[in-house]
Amino acid sequence: RCYDWADELTESKGWIDGLSVSLDKKQATIKNIDKKIIEPLPTISVIDDKISFSLNEKYFALLIGNDNYKYWSKLEASVNDVITIGRELEYRYGYETEILTNVTSSVIRKKLIEYSEKLTDKDNLLIYYAGHGDKIEKMSPPKTFWIPIDAGKKIDDKWINTEDVTSYISMIPAKHILLMVDSCYAGTVKRGNNEDIYIKSKEELDEALIKKLLHKRTRMKITSGGNEPVIDKAISGHSLFAYAFLNILKDNEDFLRATDVYSEIERNLAVIQQEPEWSRMFGDLGGNYFFFVNNNLQELK
Repeated sequence: RCYDWADELTESKGWIDGLSVSLDKKQATIKNIDKKIIEPLPTISVIDDKISFSLNEKYFALLIGNDNYKYWSKLEASVNDVITIGRELEYRYGYETEILTNVTSSVIRKKLIEYSEKLTDKDNLLIYYAGHGDKIEKMSPPKTFWIPIDAGKKIDDKWINTEDVTSYISMIPAKHILLMVDSCYAGTVKRGNNEDIYIKSKEELDEALIKKLLHKRTRMKITSGGNEPVIDKAISGHSLFAYAFLNILKDNEDFLRATDVYSEIERNLAVIQQEPEWSRMFGDLGGNYFFFVNNNLQELK
């Protein structure tokens, strides 16, 4: 039986690009095989027992924070969270940031579609949502939703199904995408598993593994909780999730993986028994999302 590799696997992993097969009763021949690597590997070298890297890639952040709701209770921290996180990502990590505050369902949907046309397969994207979320148990299976500022208290066409968010993200061609969600019931609908999160600590990374993780396509998600409500304003005008994330970004001196961020957030939130979740989403090919200070030449200790 003939099989066509998906373009996604062909381009991201450098597998066989073209394959034609002819079969008869006596023999099978394979011809017209071309191999190509679409994306160059990052440049990494070792100097004085330290690993240096150079990336010619762009980093984008779409940060969405909703406080001023029409029908739901108003929140206090979401807008402050995304503004402060955006500032840190822009000035310390070299991100091109876009901050949306108190936005409607239509704006969120249109913006996600816009990023599917704006980004290339050499870009990296962080999507961060802070605001109300809810879950409908009577749906089969139960569904979770983002609640924009114009959404009704009861489900209506303004509620954004988190599965729709995943579908929009699947259209974005960026090489690495990390979705972070700080809302109630954010982790109830999961894709993938957490089996590989603690395989290697940051200190155990070598240049070969860093190259591998940077080269592979990544679709990851970190949420502030699972099937539970989460706390809004808690410390210094931030939610606990955002406060932990900000401190992790500020304390970092070189690089972080998304899995490092998750493990630190999990440790910080354990004291209040709020359980963040981490998972791989559809389209992930086993890489990891990286945060690099200043997004240029760094030394990895």
